[in-house]
Amino acid sequence: MNGPLRLVPSRKLEVASLLQQSYECISDDPEWKTTAKRLRDHPTYYLKRLQETHPKPPSEHLQRMMDWASWEIARSALDESIKNSVGLLLYIDRIDRLANDELGAVIKSFNTRYISNFVPGVLYICHLHSVYAGLAFAGFLIRNAKFVVRVTDRSPRWRCINESWVEDLGHNTGRKPHAGVFKQYDGIQGHQTKWLPQRSDNLKKLKEIRETMTYKTERMGGWQATDTIQEVKSVVPDHLDFQEAILDLLCRAVEGRQWDRTYDPSARASPLRSRFEEYKNLAISITGP
Repeated sequence: MNGPLRLVPSRKLEVASLLQQSYECISDDPEWKTTAKRLRDHPTYYLKRLQETHPKPPSEHLQRMMDWASWEIARSALDESIKNSVGLLLYIDRIDRLANDELGAVIKSFNTRYISNFVPGVLYICHLHSVYAGLAFAGFLIRNAKFVVRVTDRSPRWRCINESWVEDLGHNTGRKPHAGVFKQYDGIQGHQTKWLPQRSDNLKKLKEIRETMTYKTERMGGWQATDTIQEVKSVVPDHLDFQEAILDLLCRAVEGRQWDRTYDPSARASPLRSRFEEYKNLAISITGP
């Protein structure tokens, strides 16, 4: 296949329909259950099949497993983003209360403005995981430093591509820098799947803040005008909205449907939606509405 490729399907309702059509790949045998872990591991096996010396075209069963692997990976990446965001909020809350905490007396010579410079980096990683979730839901996976993407309605639907969106099984940079991941998400969201949530300017700036924190050593130890805790608090609403939009896509794709095999995606989605509401209430109570 020559020329630039595109995600297939490109409409969110068609993604939900594709998942229904692919559900036959899920085992209905209680002795051989299709587990969430098996789905998350499947892209590695699929990639090995593509890289064999004389590969056979992947079967329709393997293609359908990739469809469900992408949904499960999206759910798991968003779950990771939410859990780490809760930990970050609890840290922020503890710092806010430190002046009235007995531990504050132990470190009374420390200004909390100077002990929390890592906080934007944590928020950055939480956002990165939610971006992974959005990409995976749309049919774009990163595995073993390769882009494995659903780009055609012809078998095999899932193929390896390079950064220029040309099929390329051999392309391997050794790793995928975060900048490339964000570039792919922003490009997909802007041109192919506009139903994915857009990243706000505040979210895009997190990478710059994280890089300054990591690499600009000449700024270490000096006076700083900004309070990183307050800076992060101002970004949390955008972060929350982005996560909630991805969550809604994931849940709506599987809610209200009958799933009667050994892997029930609604049973994976429902607790995540409930936990998100708890997390959202926590965020509002700490950072404000």
